[in-house]
Amino acid sequence: LDGFSKRAGMGFFAELATTTDFPSQPSRVETYKMHKFERDEDLEFAIVHGPGVFQIINLIDGTAVSPTIADANTDPAYDFWMSSKASSYINHANPSSTQLRLITIADTTFVLNTLRFPECIGASGANETINGDRMPMVLVRGTDGKWTLDAATWNERTYRQQIIVMLTQPPLPEFEYSPPTPGETTFTYKGVTSDGVAYNATAQEVEDVLEDMATIGAGKIECFGGPIHLHDIVINISPDLDPDKAEEMIIINSTTGGAWEIKRGDDLTNPAPRIIKDGLGINDISYYRNRLILAGDEYVVFSQVDDLFNFYAADPGIVLDSDPIEMALAAEDVTIVEFVLPHHDSIIVMTKSGQQFQLQESGGILSPGTTTITPSTRYETQGIKPVPLGDNIYFPGQHRGYSIIYEYQYRQDDISYKAEDVTKHVFDFIPPNMVTMDTSNNNEMLVCVPRNEVNEIPIEYVTRGGTLTRDWKDNDAWQVDGEEVVYSPQPWD
Repeated sequence: LDGFSKRAGMGFFAELATTTDFPSQPSRVETYKMHKFERDEDLEFAIVHGPGVFQIINLIDGTAVSPTIADANTDPAYDFWMSSKASSYINHANPSSTQLRLITIADTTFVLNTLRFPECIGASGANETINGDRMPMVLVRGTDGKWTLDAATWNERTYRQQIIVMLTQPPLPEFEYSPPTPGETTFTYKGVTSDGVAYNATAQEVEDVLEDMATIGAGKIECFGGPIHLHDIVINISPDLDPDKAEEMIIINSTTGGAWEIKRGDDLTNPAPRIIKDGLGINDISYYRNRLILAGDEYVVFSQVDDLFNFYAADPGIVLDSDPIEMALAAEDVTIVEFVLPHHDSIIVMTKSGQQFQLQESGGILSPGTTTITPSTRYETQGIKPVPLGDNIYFPGQHRGYSIIYEYQYRQDDISYKAEDVTKHVFDFIPPNMVTMDTSNNNEMLVCVPRNEVNEIPIEYVTRGGTLTRDWKDNDAWQVDGEEVVYSPQPWD
């Protein structure tokens, strides 16, 4: 206590900016959070976010910038342009500061609204495209120092596998149907049309006709399934056909012997993540071993390696180590993911049920065939994101009337985690409801911010001589429960 009294109190740093689109200052009855990120010692920033506020503060000079919302960035560009799509996303359902999750990877900051459910789109419900308007938005800083927050372009399902699907089956011969003669069904690829095939062509006949085309060539595709009038025909296309990835769809031309369409793969051979295609929601976002992590419901999914916006397999016919990974949590209880935290060459998954999970990798390889997530420990927690400090993780637990702070330790001998109550000697010291936690690695310090309602003053606003003011000086009056009370600022305020 003596040391604390000798330290300097808080001082003014920056006033949040206002614009036409974000005219309000932070409300005294809401909770706001700060996301800090830096590129080097000369480029350090913080995002302050919460109800009515989304601003970027330069931590070097204290300047703040608030976004201008527009459909398109103008010339000259806005200092901070937020697209209309981004504004719609981050304000959807009026999220609190805890319902917005931010993570910075290199020069890109992802902004996740946990209340906005994702979706896939595509012809005939094919789920071949991820709707970027419902996915985390991307914040970047240009070389001119101006900021952009906009929807990202997420990779679509590859063209490497295409499937001929019957829409309308032709009448059968026994019903006096005269089938079309061979040659009435053709295919087009990159402007070249194939010879015709019969309405009941086999997979091999379709393969032969396609490989005879100048834009495809021998040995570049493989077909199986069929015949075409009874079963789907799957067309696997060699990567050698389009080494520059200038991929296109094969077009099946109109026929008189039924109706077909060609799809880009399907949900069996190359599915989108379940939390996206089923609209289950994304509760947290993280990053591990060059993969973006999205977690929601009872699933944790990883993007392709070095391709953060790609959650489809590169080649549906071959499982690669670099392909996306989707894992379901398995336990006796319903285990809805709340937080995902990379730690100690692994991933820790915290769930709302109090069950913790740990990532297991066979041979130290993170791939679809070598990775599992298994239950590790069980501790009742609060909805506060765990924070790392050194080799340990800290998170708040629940107890009647007060909070417990757990130190989550990795035990090399057991190859597992165990939590210790580091507040056992002051068991009722920390109030029961936590707001946030943070750490200082340099000082080896854990900071816990509880919601201490006993000591809170229900302040509405500050007046000076009867006039509303934003700054606080000696003899200013605070409006408390409808009455004016004079409070002078103290060094600890």
